This record gives sequence, C-alpha cells and structure tokens, in this order.
Amino acid sequence: MRSLVARALEQYGERRRVPWVQVEVATSRIAGTTSYHDVSPGDRGLCIGHT
Repeated sequence: MRSLVARALEQYGERRRVPWVQVEVATSRIAGTTSYHDVSPGDRGLCIGHT
C-alpha cells in the first residue's frame, strides 16, 4: 500500500492525478485509494477512478 500511495502522490506532484485514500475507521489504516486522473484543464475534463 505504501508504494501505491507514494506513486499516487508523485503523480499528484506532476499534476497528472488527484488522489485520496479511504481509511478503515476501526483500525485507522488505509483501506484503498482512488483518484481523478488524466486531468486536462484546457479541455475541462478528467477521468475518475484510477487505482
């Protein structure tokens, strides 16, 4: 999971992806991720659901 989150944050820094995580309430651990991706401000478009 660490490498998945690290990669998502790297792509966020490149302005290619807007990630977030889902946290399991009972354990406060990251349960998964999802993102907006292929963000295209010029076209006002993006894709949803990159994992």
